[in-house]
Amino acid sequence: MPSSPVDRRWTNFELRTHLFQESPLLRGEMEVDGLSDMLWTSPLPIMCWVHRSRCFALAIPVRIASDFWFDLDREYWARCPSLSCSSRYKFSLGDTLSVTTPPGILSHVERYARAMAYRDALQELTPFPAESALRRAAELHEQLVLHGRMNDPMDPCGPLRTDIKVLPVDSADGSRTIQVPVFVDLIVPDQAGSRHCIVCIETLPDVTDRTQKGEASWAKDTLGFPGDWNYLIRSFMSPSSLPFCSATHDLDICRNCLSQHIETQLESRGRGGVESLTCPQLRCSHIYTHEEVRKILNPESFARYDKLRLLSSLATLPNFRWCLREGCEFGQEHDFPTPALPSFPAELDLSQRNRVVCDECGFAMCFTHQTPWHEGVDCIEFGVLRWRKH
Repeated sequence: MPSSPVDRRWTNFELRTHLFQESPLLRGEMEVDGLSDMLWTSPLPIMCWVHRSRCFALAIPVRIASDFWFDLDREYWARCPSLSCSSRYKFSLGDTLSVTTPPGILSHVERYARAMAYRDALQELTPFPAESALRRAAELHEQLVLHGRMNDPMDPCGPLRTDIKVLPVDSADGSRTIQVPVFVDLIVPDQAGSRHCIVCIETLPDVTDRTQKGEASWAKDTLGFPGDWNYLIRSFMSPSSLPFCSATHDLDICRNCLSQHIETQLESRGRGGVESLTCPQLRCSHIYTHEEVRKILNPESFARYDKLRLLSSLATLPNFRWCLREGCEFGQEHDFPTPALPSFPAELDLSQRNRVVCDECGFAMCFTHQTPWHEGVDCIEFGVLRWRKH
């Protein structure tokens, strides 16, 4: 007895033939609003192969999985798979699939429902992902699925998980970093890589185990997609990312707890602590390097750390001043003519030359006295007043 459609995998040719033979609509025995006009009368750049109904049938299994990433601002997004056509189908695809799909084959309807769930999640991202980011995301997901590192998003028997993390992935040519949306909960954890965090007391799965073989296997399966996303999707740091610490103790604090530890140090010590962020392990005296901090923190926290680190290094410049407004962590170098320069307007007195404004918050300060701006009192008078008080 031949296998039923639900009991076997179908080749594209077998599926196209079966759809044409079994579907009442494709045989012309059933009508769906808008579909007939699309298939038979709407103008297309070039005629699809054989005829348009078969082109539509082919689009069901082939294009839904790849097209859901793109045209997020469009109602009609599924395209004809024919290379000579690629027009969008301008009818209700969800309603049509329930009619055109042959009895016993529900995967097409389920694929569409899944695709719409993923599209809804992508559409909620702020800022909206660029086309290049979506294309890179589609390529990354395809490779992870191919190597068994990710559940197929379109598998009707697989989990439907739409949680997204926007992660930094290098472009194909390595010239830039792209913020790429990744459905992280679809990634298949390595059971051997599950570990217990000694801080949050949770047992967390990880994408790979801590062995060199596991690391090499992950690197091979993600070849062509370098970038910090390789670290940020992990629950624990790898030995290669923290070599000094891994030589001293087990890496048994999860990345989230390490991140909170660093953020707490930055919060309590401010810009003075950016050069002395230490490992939380009691028997470890390691001070994290800039590269190690980048692999631990999420992109937003690292951007704040990087800014504080830059400002800390600039603070040694003679014309650099920190903002004095409470809560503002900004500082800048003030480049203005000195009183000895003849190019400076004569009518602008010394007091005005010393008035500087924070580019971040607009707070006005006195450059010479390093105090909030003394409105109504010039610098000489203000200096005398301060001297008398002391």
